[in-house]
Amino acid sequence: MIKKLLFIVLLLHGPAFAAFPVIDSTSSGTDEVLNATHVTFTPATVTADDLLVMCLSHDGPMAVDGPGDGWTELFDTNEGSMGSACYCKDADGTEDSEQVDFTYVGGDPSEIGAYIGYAISGTFDGGCASIEAGTTAGANSTSPDPPDFNPSWGTEDTLWLAHSGANNDTTNTTYTVHSYPDNQLAVDCTPLGCSNLGQSTDELATASQNPGAMTLDNSQSWTANTFKPAAGRKFIISIRYYIACKWRA
Repeated sequence: MIKKLLFIVLLLHGPAFAAFPVIDSTSSGTDEVLNATHVTFTPATVTADDLLVMCLSHDGPMAVDGPGDGWTELFDTNEGSMGSACYCKDADGTEDSEQVDFTYVGGDPSEIGAYIGYAISGTFDGGCASIEAGTTAGANSTSPDPPDFNPSWGTEDTLWLAHSGANNDTTNTTYTVHSYPDNQLAVDCTPLGCSNLGQSTDELATASQNPGAMTLDNSQSWTANTFKPAAGRKFIISIRYYIACKWRA
């Protein structure tokens, strides 16, 4: 009697699943820009491979120089008597509450500026390779309006972020309406001559977005932009079944 053992291998290749990127922590504040240096701090909790984003606004038309150390400019723009910029970095996990200094060039540094920072996990490519920004808009009104944006990767599960910086020149100004429903952050500085910052997010699987205008309670110079950390990572599920069949011949 000969015993034979037959092995049948069945491979099931599951579908690709995507998850929206997640904002794990944020930071925000104001700083008096003395000696042309704007002091900011990263969020308190940063994990290796997070996407770090730092956005800031300032009074007076000036250029913003990044701190180096892996920080990459997303945009830097001025409108009238104020301006704003955003930078990103691939986190290595050592940046918890890290001081990050930005330098202003070509303007009056003796002003107060605002900043908002993000630590974002779950992006498709990781780090700065996972984020794109639109073309910055600007005007003087009560309605900062982040522009319509159609990034390169099309329809994915995507975290969209609407950004605006606004002057606080003649009257104390605050954000009363945000573009998106989630993570509505506003840094309002009260001394005249400073610059405010407002941002919000939404999770949408769409190829393009127009976030809609924000609202200020006073007409001021503003800049606005739309950007999106890339779609969440895709996970491929592979299940292998090994079936052993034994019989007698």
